[in-house]
Amino acid sequence: MFKQMIQFPQQEDLEPIAGGIMGLHDHISPTNRQLALLSVCRNMRRFGVTAAKTREGRSLLGDKVGSSMILGLSHYYKADGTKKLICGAGDVWKVYNEGTNKWEDLKSGLTGGNPYNAVTFNNLHIITNGVDNVQRYDGTSITDLGGNPPKGRYISSAYQRVAITGISDNPHWIRFSDIANPEEWIDGDSATIPVNDKDGDKITWAQLYKANWIIWKRNSFFELHGPELGQTTEDWSIISVAAVGTPNGRTIVDVNGMLYWLSDSDNARGVVRWSGGRPVIVSEPVENIIKSINYAAIKTACAVTSGEGEYILAIPTGDSEYPNTIIVYNVMDNSWWIWDGWQPTIFLPYRIGDTSTLLMGDNDGRVYACGGSRDERPDEELPEPEGD
Repeated sequence: MFKQMIQFPQQEDLEPIAGGIMGLHDHISPTNRQLALLSVCRNMRRFGVTAAKTREGRSLLGDKVGSSMILGLSHYYKADGTKKLICGAGDVWKVYNEGTNKWEDLKSGLTGGNPYNAVTFNNLHIITNGVDNVQRYDGTSITDLGGNPPKGRYISSAYQRVAITGISDNPHWIRFSDIANPEEWIDGDSATIPVNDKDGDKITWAQLYKANWIIWKRNSFFELHGPELGQTTEDWSIISVAAVGTPNGRTIVDVNGMLYWLSDSDNARGVVRWSGGRPVIVSEPVENIIKSINYAAIKTACAVTSGEGEYILAIPTGDSEYPNTIIVYNVMDNSWWIWDGWQPTIFLPYRIGDTSTLLMGDNDGRVYACGGSRDERPDEELPEPEGD
């Protein structure tokens, strides 16, 4: 079907200014603010060293997935060239059919409203939402993962192991599969490791960074030492890093070799940067936006890197129950920008053909591909013209 494209936003493509544009800064009074710092700036991004340009638009990818927010978005590659794009909404996971440009049911009857996370390991795409049985997808069929894996919300892999955490009955545990076997969680060299089980806090994410698994709680984070040395699990150890955590691991992104995430810890509230030592807050220029975050809905926040030195964070602000504000940090010049018009609940860099494309799942139950100069709206669909 043909769709009417609308121009959005309204700024010119390129906005140069004498002395350059240094981005948004809402935390300095107008009388003290440098000329190049902007008090109001929407849907722009850094361009060169003296200008800003309108952010890219987005286009629909496939038909509507569901009537509620996109809960997950993941890609699956196999050594034989198989490539699948998977997403979820409501109580169903779907796989994208490039030939028909449609989302087709992969697994239905799930417990609704639970975000999923996934990793690909040894030609299996392993998917978990913390409530239903962990699933394995081989590109053709989807079944329960064997070996009695825990039902956890977060999953990661490194050093030939799969790790699952965010386990409701034991929120301070991180569980590891046996080496090279994602379907062995009891015997072999599998392990259950408690992470500071005396602090009353729960794990909110885990992933590999540099040589170590990093494990976040809401108010602290830790390094796991041992897997990188080839040690068996009995010799692994947990090392405390800092009393700065995150309420949502989907805000954690590696940008140019440094990690950025949203923290609401008492001593570090805002976006922090870390590559070793103590995390540093970098979000002072958008402090008023940080203060407006609705932490009751923070589980819907998400972040990604553009691949061009930007940390892109979507957050719910005010009374919103879904991300309605996007703040963008350019790590090259430390400038901040604010975008709106989108309501992303998950991001995913994905290769379509020979091009790497940034995808987003939205609160409207649809998936979009970023790019172009306009935002495509689903309500602007027009009927296909009739042929002669």
